Formats: sequence, C-alpha cells, structure tokens
Amino acid sequence: MKVNIANKEQTSYDVEVIDGITHITITEKIVIDRADFEQRVKVVLLLTNQSQYEICRKLGVLQSNFLTRCRTGKLTFDEQRRIAEALGCKIVVKFTFDDGAEYIAETARQLIVDSCAHAKITLTELSIRLGKSKQTFNSKLNNGRFTDSELADIANKIGCTYSNYFELKDGTHI
Repeated sequence: MKVNIANKEQTSYDVEVIDGITHITITEKIVIDRADFEQRVKVVLLLTNQSQYEICRKLGVLQSNFLTRCRTGKLTFDEQRRIAEALGCKIVVKFTFDDGAEYIAETARQLIVDSCAHAKITLTELSIRLGKSKQTFNSKLNNGRFTDSELADIANKIGCTYSNYFELKDGTHI
C-alpha cells in the first residue's frame, strides 16, 4: 500500500509498507524561478547527477568564477550555450509573439533579426527604442554579446515575450 500525504509547506510524505516495515519518503515540491540562472544550473546538476567541479573542468573555468557568473546572470547567449552543452542538455532561447509565432535561434543576432522582421521593425528603430546609437547596437548585434536581461528588454521593445530554459534529453524544461 502506498499513500501520498501533502501538507501546506509543499512537503509530501509517501508512506509504504513493505514486508511489514513502514517506509516513509519525504519529498518537497521545488519551485524554480526561471529568471534565476544559478538556480536552474543547480537543478540540472542534481537531475543529471553531476558536480559543479565536473562542469567547471569541462568549461575550463574556476569554480568560484563560474558560480559568480551564474549568480549575477550576466552570461551571454554563447556562454549559456556552452554551459548547457557541458551539462549535457541544450539551452532554448526564444521570442514568442501574441499571434503564436515563435523564433528560436542559434545566435542572438539571428533571433533579433528574425523577430524584428516578423514585427516589421527595422534594426534602426529597435536601437532607438532601446536608447542606443545605431553604431553601438550594430556592434553589439555583430558580436552577439547580449545578456539575458538585454534579450528580455529587446523582446519587450519588439512586442513579444522572452523565454530561456534548459531542455534535458528527456524533454524536461528547466
């Protein structure tokens, strides 16, 4: 017999009697803030049974630097992709429009250019909406070094929503 009992604190107790012995398993519901990159990395590490040390070794970075960069969330599109590859999953960065159109790209430039075309906004107009000079924005667009918060702001200025998540091999989104 297996019984699941949940309480207000989002903790559940699985009670199972096996060969006359009562086994109680305590589990907690995990709520993930998708805006917290560090938290998402830690969850993927747990789910894939990897250590931070292993990932840092794969990336060739110091553990303290890795944790600081993840905590601040100021990682570029390419850095997030390299971290996802080291974790054994992929990062999905997409813009979604109210009409259901979704743009997922391999580069920040491709994502922004395709989304602007869909919204019928020129890159010059987008740079104005962002309060950046055309030259500064084009330089950033060409090197593709946008942070998560910058991409979220760009999506907002284009008129769509921004999503960023890890996709595990089994299809789970973190």
